Amino acid sequence: MSGLIRIEGFRVLCHLGVPAEERAREQEIIIDAELSLDLGRAAASDDVRDTVDYAAVCRTLHDVARQRAYCLIETMAATMASEALRAFPLERVRIRVTKPAALRDFIGAVASVEIERTRNG
Repeated sequence: MSGLIRIEGFRVLCHLGVPAEERAREQEIIIDAELSLDLGRAAASDDVRDTVDYAAVCRTLHDVARQRAYCLIETMAATMASEALRAFPLERVRIRVTKPAALRDFIGAVASVEIERTRNG
């Protein structure tokens, strides 16, 4: 039974931005993750060992965001997607990274990047 696990609105402080001055200070990003995997075994067993530990996924995404200063959210999102596929038994992962401060001069606008990766491609 294929299914989705969603993690939404995960906020992380990190160093991110094109100018070095922007990367020098921490700023908030928002991470949304969609994890596709077989949920049949977990649904039948009611055992966390048969699914993906949500907290472990959040720790992985957090660690990727904080491991270095990134220039682009594109790079950060792609790295998160690759690491999630490496670390967990996922069929597909979709990561959205939103950077609220990217468009601070435009009231209400935010910038985000969404990357999708599959295990076999």
